[in-house]
Amino acid sequence: MNNFVVVVFPDEAAAFEGIRGLQELHREGRVTVYATVVLQREPNGELSIRRHSNQGPLGLGVGALAGGLVAALGAPAGPAASVAAGALAGSLRDALHGSLSDDLIEVVQRDLMPGTSAVIGEVSEESIEPIDARMNALGGKITRERREALVAGYVAEDTAPIRADLADLSAEAAGERVELLETKLDFDIKNAKENVQRAVQKVRERVDRAREAIEAKLEVLQDQVVRAKPEARERIQQRISDLRRDLEQREETLKQADELASEALR
Repeated sequence: MNNFVVVVFPDEAAAFEGIRGLQELHREGRVTVYATVVLQREPNGELSIRRHSNQGPLGLGVGALAGGLVAALGAPAGPAASVAAGALAGSLRDALHGSLSDDLIEVVQRDLMPGTSAVIGEVSEESIEPIDARMNALGGKITRERREALVAGYVAEDTAPIRADLADLSAEAAGERVELLETKLDFDIKNAKENVQRAVQKVRERVDRAREAIEAKLEVLQDQVVRAKPEARERIQQRISDLRRDLEQREETLKQADELASEALR
């Protein structure tokens, strides 16, 4: 199961102990840790990012989540957190195709008081017990947010209203004989077709980003399985199989987007 974990610690030192705890669990093969961020709430209430383990495709999710939390909490932000809130808030909407849950915002808003720190991690875990036990022992308060996967249905969801408008306009134009209205309807149909093309392009970009992230995760898992003890390898191999299946679904999503575009633009 692919999750985001947000662990609030009483101070920055404990947060870095939490990072080390996650790294140990990763080395043991009990979980896979793809990327982490440490978000610090300064005594004056300002938010700052103290550590970002990966700012490439692997780090997109945790960076976007950190940026989304900065924006949602409405706290003053230091330079690094401002970048996350601005540049990555859009990535959050696109990469995760959704917003933060009210429960997550409420918990972090309550627990991330001035002087405390939060570790944000993207992890693959079969059970919540290993991380919960390790983080609780360090005084951490844990919240999880499911890492929603893109599914083929999003393509139809994104493009269906535009395709319906396009069909209505085409039908109206076919029965209309007033030259002035025909000109206007032709213009509206052209705009509708352009909207479909933009929607499909957005899906393609989203799938491309997801593909890059999955391929980067597969590299992490391949490295982990080589180093893991025999008793952990089966779990890691299952994570690899799950990710490869996810990649196949995203390729199918892209195929569906192209088919929908062809259908709508005929």
